[in-house]
Amino acid sequence: MKIIINIEDQELIDILKFLESQEGIKIENNIIIIDKRDISKARAQMNLIFRLLKIHDNLNRFLSSL
Repeated sequence: MKIIINIEDQELIDILKFLESQEGIKIENNIIIIDKRDISKARAQMNLIFRLLKIHDNLNRFLSSL
């Protein structure tokens, strides 16, 4: 199963770089590529990315409200 997520926020891409070594996720040209045979592992990695996106968004909202 191959999942491709396009992210336009370069700051977020830089933050997610640690996933390349920790989770085996590829990041190329603002595109996150999850390539796993096991669907449950691919879904878990996708959920991890979406949770990190939500945390990043919530943090940016909080900081902009200060």
